[in-house]
Amino acid sequence: MSDNLPQLSKSITEDLHTESMWDWDFLPPEILIQSLSLLPIKTLITCISVSKTWKSLIQNPTFISTHLNHSKNNHLFLFRLCSKQLSEATRCNTRAPAEKELYKLHWDNNNNNEDFKEHTRFDFPFHGKSINPIFNVVGTCNGLVCLADDILIYAYNFIIWNPCLRKFIKLPRPNVTFDIHGSYDATTGFGFDDKTNDYKVVRFVTPHYKGEMDSLATGEWRMVSALAPIGVTHGQEPPTFLNGLCIWMLQLVSQDLESKKIKNLGMTGYGYTFAGSYVESLVLLDKPDRAVTY
Repeated sequence: MSDNLPQLSKSITEDLHTESMWDWDFLPPEILIQSLSLLPIKTLITCISVSKTWKSLIQNPTFISTHLNHSKNNHLFLFRLCSKQLSEATRCNTRAPAEKELYKLHWDNNNNNEDFKEHTRFDFPFHGKSINPIFNVVGTCNGLVCLADDILIYAYNFIIWNPCLRKFIKLPRPNVTFDIHGSYDATTGFGFDDKTNDYKVVRFVTPHYKGEMDSLATGEWRMVSALAPIGVTHGQEPPTFLNGLCIWMLQLVSQDLESKKIKNLGMTGYGYTFAGSYVESLVLLDKPDRAVTY
């Protein structure tokens, strides 16, 4: 029966669209789980309303992990683009214009003629929520985007955002701040700790050489052992390396490092551009008590 999983997933999707959903619970649990894990995010969100059983199954951390492993086969790039006016407002530290930061996904189709075709765009719910005109994209991991609003002025909004689910978690104020420690430079990192099965945000602050870490599981910042001094970079964004491609952030272009072929991506970045690999996921769906839906 496992050979028919793609067809079962297609049938579930068709029944949802025609509102003729019948009792799929006749399937063995392991087959149902595997079939659902092949469905896209939007369809799974609809499936949650089918029954309490399906809702419980889809929100289960084990299912979320299974779905994530399937999603990693889809190669996507996340781009954050800012308009010329928004970039200039950020550089000059003036009031942000009406334009929002633009976040969108593009396909990486292994160098066929549809490379970087746009997949979807995300509504950005945090525009105007900071004293800084734009947010700093710390990084992406398993469908989550880590945002910080410390790009120019000292500010302490740290957000873990799943744009596919339209959910986010705002982290508490960190321990190291300007009012307590005086002026500083900070470098922030974001990633997944497979030893603890947890997502973590780490800040390293100079010249105080203090480190602190927030765990998504605990939702609290804690000081960590002194870290080795590292440089804090400013100014022009360096190129991003993704799946054998080198992407430059301004005249947005990519170069295949093997074939040396350069391709114009058809996008314009005016500064503060971000590009990173991305995978659509259900992460945060298992945190209904903490994640905010917008």
